[in-house]
Amino acid sequence: MNNYLDQLLRLCNSELECCLLPPIFHMIGTADHKALYKLLEQCHRDSHIERILLCTLFEKLSPKFRGDLVVGHPISDVKTCIDFAFPEAKIAIYCDGFGPHTNADAFSRDHYQSRELQLRGWRVLRFSQEDIEVYVNRAVSTILRALNPKPLSYFNRETQDDNERAISDYTKGIELDPNNAYPYHHRGLAYYRKGDYSQAISDHAKGIELDPNNASAYYNRGVAYYKKDDFYPAIADFTQAIARNPDHAKAYYSRGLAYSKKGDRVRASADRAKAKQFRNTLR
Repeated sequence: MNNYLDQLLRLCNSELECCLLPPIFHMIGTADHKALYKLLEQCHRDSHIERILLCTLFEKLSPKFRGDLVVGHPISDVKTCIDFAFPEAKIAIYCDGFGPHTNADAFSRDHYQSRELQLRGWRVLRFSQEDIEVYVNRAVSTILRALNPKPLSYFNRETQDDNERAISDYTKGIELDPNNAYPYHHRGLAYYRKGDYSQAISDHAKGIELDPNNASAYYNRGVAYYKKDDFYPAIADFTQAIARNPDHAKAYYSRGLAYSKKGDRVRASADRAKAKQFRNTLR
């Protein structure tokens, strides 16, 4: 067994940790084991929720943000030590366990610290014990959104007539957050509008890998396949879109077109009829 994993298990003081942390430790790659272990050592010894959130978050972070993460970041004039901080981005994360954060004094102190940090330009994220034990992936998603506001400004600059600029902007968004499906999907759309269907398919495939339940991603990749006259994968993608959104009128309509191109009139007619049921959603 990996030496750092052995040491990690000795840090654990709850059954939940022993179940959750080793798989995450294996996913991050051996090169980062030492870095993660050193961060875990700095967590409060009796706080299993800190270790659970830290491991789950670390696995999702890009190399840049892994290097920026600080455990136990003191702010002396506020008389606080932030559980997890990204000082450059000014993100403060607190893990509020049931015990230390439930009485009136603790509640008042927590709110004071949050207000003072916000006045100093920090964004403060506080997660309860339930947030971490039950909904840790949702908590991590919130942190990642806070860390990556810049991609949204890139995305919102897109125009239909400036696909090169849109591609450049989405590429920057991907560099900032390579685990975010959003910029891949929208760069794929920009490539599609340029007529680069192969690159559009590639970007949508990556987006689907990151977010496999996105019906629109399957639909958009299917349209790109259709434009390349690749009707079999187009039909497969339209079918996946329908499976995820049974009211997806455009997917039925487009699949009908693909069936028609293949000479399958029966299925084409059935899909056109289905699309007609949802004609109010077709644009």
